[in-house]
Amino acid sequence: MKAAARLSLERAAHAIRGARLLLEGDEPELAAGRGYYAMLYTAQSLLIEQGLQFKTHGSVHGLFGKHFAKTALLDPKYHRWMITAFDLRLEGD
Repeated sequence: MKAAARLSLERAAHAIRGARLLLEGDEPELAAGRGYYAMLYTAQSLLIEQGLQFKTHGSVHGLFGKHFAKTALLDPKYHRWMITAFDLRLEGD
């Protein structure tokens, strides 16, 4: 695994830990943001492993959809979940 991909997965794990703590503290709106970032960082890791470059959340969403959801390399529901989580994060912010 590429070092940058590993770093993204570590960031995802950190975001998941943060989301759990926020849920335990009865902060679901803030936890939604951390959950979204866990998904984003995981998607980034997958894109890095494929040698794909991105700069924005939108480019991660698009590339993940193109290379993983549309090809059915991964179930398209994960792409939908990430987009939904992005919207929830915006509402929570």
